[in-house]
Amino acid sequence: MVATLAVVSLPARAAFVITGNAADQTTFINMINGYSTGGAWSLNMVNQLVWTANGGAVDFFASRLNTFNGDNLNNRTVDVKQNYPGVLVGAFGPLAGQPNGTQLLDLGDIQKFSLTTAAQPLLDLQPSVMIHELGEVYQDGGAANFNNAHVFGGITEENSQLAALGSRGQRQTPGDQFTALGGNQWQLKIPWRDVPNNKPGWEVITGTTTAGMFNITQIAPGLAETGATYDGSRDDIAIDSIYFQPVPEPRNAGMLFGLGLLIFGCGWSVRQRSNRLPAAA
Repeated sequence: MVATLAVVSLPARAAFVITGNAADQTTFINMINGYSTGGAWSLNMVNQLVWTANGGAVDFFASRLNTFNGDNLNNRTVDVKQNYPGVLVGAFGPLAGQPNGTQLLDLGDIQKFSLTTAAQPLLDLQPSVMIHELGEVYQDGGAANFNNAHVFGGITEENSQLAALGSRGQRQTPGDQFTALGGNQWQLKIPWRDVPNNKPGWEVITGTTTAGMFNITQIAPGLAETGATYDGSRDDIAIDSIYFQPVPEPRNAGMLFGLGLLIFGCGWSVRQRSNRLPAAA
C-alpha cells in the first residue's frame, strides 16, 4: 500500500494584521474596499489582510496597499476602532499587550474626510488619509521613528494618492501647527498648497476632546510635531470640521498687520467663516 500525502498550499504571510473587535474590523475592510478597484480585501482566519484580484484594473490605493501587504519581511499590526481614545486619525502604538509595529487607527476620524475630489477637490480625502497611516506603519516597522515614517512613509504616500485622484491639493512639510483653543477645543493646521493655482494655505482641522479641560499631553504621539510628551491617558479625540485657510498675499500683509488687534479679538469667528468646508459625514 502506498501512502499519499495531502499537500496543502499555505498563503504567503501577510504583512498587515488587523486587530480590533469584529464590527470595527468589518468597517475597516469595507472602507479600504471602497477605495480600491481590481479586487477585494478580506481577513483570513488569523486576521491577516488578504487581496483577491478580480481581473479588473487595479487603482493606486489597491496597488500601494498590495505592495505594503506583500512585504513578507516584517508583520505590521493595525489596531482599528470606530472612535479610538486618545488618537486623532492615527498614532503609533503599541499600547500594553500590543506588538511592536502597531499603528492605532481611528476610523471615525477618517470618515470625516470626503471620499472623492468631486466632493472635495482641494483637501485630504479618505483614501489619502488612510494610505498615509498604512504607509507610515509600513515604513516604520516598529522602530517608532516618527519623523522618518511620517515624512517618507506617510506624507509621500498621501500626496501620491491625492495626485492619483486628481486633487488640487498637496501637503507640505514641515510646519504642522497644533493649538489648544481653550476648554476642550483644539486646532491642527497642516501646511498645504493649491498646486494648479500655486496658492499656499493650510488644511485646518478643528476638534474636541470629551474629558474636561484639554491638555496637549493627553494626545498620543503622532498627532503633531510639537515636542509635547504623552502622559498615558487616553481621552477620546474627535474631528469637528475640516476646511481650507489661504495664506494672505504679501501685498495684503501690511493691511492685515494694521487690523491685527481686531482680528485677534474675533479670530475664531473669522476662521470659522473663512473658506470653511463642511466635514464629510
